[in-house]
Parts: sequence; structure tokens; C-alpha cells
Amino acid sequence: MLPRRQRLSRAGFEGARAYTRKTTPHFVVSFSSTPHPAQAGVVVSKAVARRAVDRHRLRRRVYSALHPFVAQGISVLVLAKKGSLSLPYEALVQELVGVLGHSVGR
Repeated sequence: MLPRRQRLSRAGFEGARAYTRKTTPHFVVSFSSTPHPAQAGVVVSKAVARRAVDRHRLRRRVYSALHPFVAQGISVLVLAKKGSLSLPYEALVQELVGVLGHSVGR
């Protein structure tokens, strides 16, 4: 889990609309290399996981996968799609790294 200062606040979600957006089978990923401190946000709706326990578990897993990118100064917003809950952690990381690694030039 990322520290609170590295997580996107509710007010920060409005600014995330200007980010570059890429879509994968399980996620919609918006990202930007910004000069100000990088932050990450994860949205998991009830349509993806009905139980709060499942939503929070998926959110923690995605934050964990995003940690290296935030450390590099990339702000990221991830919206989970249906089916992402059943994704193994390795596949989740591979999907996010595939989008962010190619797009950011890692």
C-alpha cells in the first residue's frame, strides 16, 4: 500500500481527466509524468466486486503494483473493470507494467 501522501485525493481525480488514457482487458489506466509529486489512485466499483472486502483487496493489490511507477514520478489513476478481481497478482502486475512500461518508455 502506498503512503497517504502518494495516494490521489478526491480533488486530484478532477485533474486526472487530462492524463493520457490506455485501456487493457481488466483496467483503464490514466497516467502522466508531472513535475509535482507523483500520486496514484485506484477506483473499484461495486459492479466489479460486490463485497467491500473484495474491493479493498483489489485496491491494495493494484497500489502495490503501482509503487515502482509512483517512485519514478509518474502519476497514475486506475479504474478496475469486471473480471479484474479474479486476476492472479502476477498477471495484474504484468498487465499494468505492460501499459505503463511501454507508454512511459521504461
